[in-house]
Parts: sequence; structure tokens; C-alpha cells
Amino acid sequence: MNLAYVAGLMDGEGSIGFTRSRSAMVPRISITNTDIEVLEDIKTAFGGRIQKLTRGKDNWKTAYAWILNNSKAVDFVEKIEPWLRIKKEQVWLLYAWDAIRPGYNKRWDAEKLDVLGLLNAQSKWLNYRGTGRAETSPIDAEMKAAV
Repeated sequence: MNLAYVAGLMDGEGSIGFTRSRSAMVPRISITNTDIEVLEDIKTAFGGRIQKLTRGKDNWKTAYAWILNNSKAVDFVEKIEPWLRIKKEQVWLLYAWDAIRPGYNKRWDAEKLDVLGLLNAQSKWLNYRGTGRAETSPIDAEMKAAV
């Protein structure tokens, strides 16, 4: 599979963020498309799962989402990052998560949970659609408050 092509799909049709797991937040990436064959090719190359989405209107095509969670999401974005243009900052948040995660069968300590909450807030800020997004990002606000 051409990594530059997949990066273009991620920039245009993808989402990079976090989702709640049992004890904390974990990375979650997805690419939404109406062409299931493209998503099947991505699933074959990188793993994950495909979920059928509900149609917004009766005359809309059926859409599908390819979804990848946890450390596999980090592994995936490491492969396509050189070709990303729009979602680079979201990728950096996944790298930050990967750097602080406690590891298999370990628990998050309170300090790391605070950082995790900040990473999640920054992800939501970066992914905000429409008008009304705060001018200052959560990470910038936290840094200003710490000074």
C-alpha cells in the first residue's frame, strides 16, 4: 500500500484523537469513506477493524470507518507521518501518549493522568470544527498558568 496515498486519506478523511478505555484514554485513529474496498486494503496492510456507519440521510451512500486503537495507532502514524500535512500536530499528541504510557498491565499514576487529560483536551481543540474554538490551546493555557 502506498504510504503517501494513505497519508492523504488520513489528512482528508481521517481523525486522530483519543477514546476512553477501561482506566484511561488511548489513541484512536479512523478513516471514513464510502469505498469499503479502499478501507479493506488499509485494514489488510495495517490491521484494525471496519465499522459500518449510520446514514445521515436516505439518499446518502453507506459510509464505513476503518478504526485502529492504542499502540497500533501510534505504529501506523509513524509510518505515514512524513507525508502528512494537516494532522501533524495530532500525531505529536500520540507520540506524547506513547512516551508517558505506563506499559502493559501497569496503572497510570496521578501526574500522568493529568498529562493525559491535557493531551485529550489539546486533541479536541485541534479537531474542533466550526467557529467558536478558543484562541488559546489547552497546552498554551497550561504553560501560561505555570509561569
